[in-house]
Amino acid sequence: MSKDSRENECGPDYFGYWKHLFLDLLSPNGGALLPLKESDTEPAAGTCSVGGNGSVSYFSEALGKGLSELKKEKLNLILKQSISCLNNEADEMLDNISAAFQLEADLRGKELLGCYASASKEDLSVHSGHRKRKAPSSPMSSYPDNHTLQTAKQVYDAIQALQGSGEIGHEAVEKYLNEMLLKLGKIEVDLEDFLNVLVSKCRPMTIAEKRRLGRLVQKLPSKAVDRLAEIIKDRNPATNQNSDTIQVDFEELDDVTLWRLHFYVENVAKANRLHT
Repeated sequence: MSKDSRENECGPDYFGYWKHLFLDLLSPNGGALLPLKESDTEPAAGTCSVGGNGSVSYFSEALGKGLSELKKEKLNLILKQSISCLNNEADEMLDNISAAFQLEADLRGKELLGCYASASKEDLSVHSGHRKRKAPSSPMSSYPDNHTLQTAKQVYDAIQALQGSGEIGHEAVEKYLNEMLLKLGKIEVDLEDFLNVLVSKCRPMTIAEKRRLGRLVQKLPSKAVDRLAEIIKDRNPATNQNSDTIQVDFEELDDVTLWRLHFYVENVAKANRLHT
């Protein structure tokens, strides 16, 4: 199978695109990273950065140390754009899966299937916000907005194409859902790889920061611990996969795992602050 045919089957390789931009920016051949002495990245045991006002700063300049201000701006832009793009892709996948589940529910009741197949421009414009008169009563009006209606129509057409002629059945919907779930699983795998590539370019974590991270992990809410265990197990295959508990020595973990844990703990803390 050619590269083009694989791309048409799986869709654009967004992860590969953003990974390429990121690695190209940080490529030593391009002079993006300046050579750092060991003393610049690994302070003595138990120490950390101290600001002019005496405040202690942990985890500062994790990524992009040694970059020029221009390249730091480019790095921030790449990260922001990649997050926005990947969020949109994941949201689209989830919308399609939700629409397929709704179609499955409608199929059981034999109620709305005919509406998807025969939906006209007038039906779709009902939700556009430019109505000049009250829309006629229709099952299509049960959809809260034009985006949801459009998604349902597109998913119906995709399932119809999978089945061929005739009214769609449970098997066609199930096949479509399985394909979507497989694609969603691939997105998850690609995202893990992308995150590992990003943090692989972080500076080494100091001993003081490792100890600080260990204390922060102990403060995590119980519901957040499972994901933390997943990160450690995924990065350390030798870890006992069947054990309900993991003994972690933060000073022995590799830097990629440590920074993955740090950013996860940071995101959990931000989410908790938003809900308080």
